[in-house]
Amino acid sequence: MLLIHIDMKVLAVMLGGAVGALLRYLVSLLCGSYGWVGTAVVNCVGCFVLGAVVALVIKWQGFGQTTLYMFLSVGLCGSFTTFSTMVKDASVMGTSGNWLISALYVGLSVAIGLVMYRFGDKIVELYIK
Repeated sequence: MLLIHIDMKVLAVMLGGAVGALLRYLVSLLCGSYGWVGTAVVNCVGCFVLGAVVALVIKWQGFGQTTLYMFLSVGLCGSFTTFSTMVKDASVMGTSGNWLISALYVGLSVAIGLVMYRFGDKIVELYIK
């Protein structure tokens, strides 16, 4: 029998990726034909979560080396958020003649993502000791 040693961090990334992908799929089901809304929602929520996770890394020295960090940041946020889908949605809008809407969608997605990232960071800073 072949035994393969798999590091716990690798398992955490795999499990986080599975959870993030499932959550991403559920959001897309909720949004139905408004798929771009789901993409915007998951990207903004993902920015918030990642901002909070990074703030925990700063606040709790060593947290960045934990399996929980790998689960949340690389696994969950990595599979939950989707830059490539945002670009695809913007391209579809643009080729349909809605270049202004496409540009607003991308610009607002990035701007709101930055705000949500900082919001997550500030929540941890204020409420986690």
